[in-house]
Amino acid sequence: MTESKKPSEPDTGELMHFPCELDIKVFSKTEVNLEERIESMLMVNLPKEQILEITAKFSNKGKYRSLSCKVIAKSKDQIDQVYADLGKYPEVIMLL
Repeated sequence: MTESKKPSEPDTGELMHFPCELDIKVFSKTEVNLEERIESMLMVNLPKEQILEITAKFSNKGKYRSLSCKVIAKSKDQIDQVYADLGKYPEVIMLL
């Protein structure tokens, strides 16, 4: 019996293929209107249709908040710029 193999794609060393869905996690201390501020910042680098969803969760004691931002990324440069801009916010403690 012979196995038919599909030609493999060349290995470019890239871990992501674009466009792709990406979850960006933003951790901060609790602040009013953080979702709107983060969405406004995201729209600097992403058209509104590439921002799929933003959800928030509070820590058990309510001192911290995490936002999950589901977006469609079109390139690595776009992702890098989003993370760089989010990192400029003093309220942001950590990004994933």
